[in-house]
Amino acid sequence: MSRKTPICATIIRRRIMRVVLIEDVSNLGKAGDIATVKNGYARNYLLPQNLAVLATKEEIQRAESRARSFADRRAKLVANMTELAQAIDGTTVSVLARVGPTGKLFGSVTTSSIADSVNALSEQNIDHRSVELEAPIRELGEYDIRLRLAQDVFANITLNVEPEGDLPDNVLAAIAAAKAKASEDTIEEPIDEAGLEALLAEEDSNEAESETEEDTTTTVVDSSEEVSLESTTSDEDTSADEKENS
Repeated sequence: MSRKTPICATIIRRRIMRVVLIEDVSNLGKAGDIATVKNGYARNYLLPQNLAVLATKEEIQRAESRARSFADRRAKLVANMTELAQAIDGTTVSVLARVGPTGKLFGSVTTSSIADSVNALSEQNIDHRSVELEAPIRELGEYDIRLRLAQDVFANITLNVEPEGDLPDNVLAAIAAAKAKASEDTIEEPIDEAGLEALLAEEDSNEAESETEEDTTTTVVDSSEEVSLESTTSDEDTSADEKENS
């Protein structure tokens, strides 16, 4: 009697698996879609976060029967998130953070803390995965943040990272020095257009003079060669005449 290979063993051997998405997943698909992904991505992210389930025969059948429900729920979500985007777009939220002696933060500002600050503005709550960060935030100041609230629904906010409590003088001095250095690095000297034109004109003049000198030198050399050649020819003719007379 042949024994069937367990589904799990087949999945491990192939290192990929098919899953049914329970939620919309960026760059992967919408809720109800069947996607083929790597094992690690499914086991470490999709399944633990309840974003997908294994695409067994039963789950596929359930997904097909729930397709209309998914569509209705998605439409409602998009409508709610569109309303939220219009309400919070362009607003400023604040996050408190602990600051070290050098003016840097202890750790970095998390997407969860940003989401909590946004949720304080509205009854509609967003997930921390909606917060898109280009790089970790490790300093005080203002940052432009984009929120991906739903598929093709975005909002832009300003995040103000503020210190927890009053800062010692040495920390304030370190922060001021860092800002001054950053400002110096970004300042560009204004262009003196008149001076630039004069410099270019001088370079053109020098280049023209250089070309003239080269032409003159070439002419002198050529003339010298011609004189030398004529002199040599004359000497040879004189020598030949003397031999004939002798």
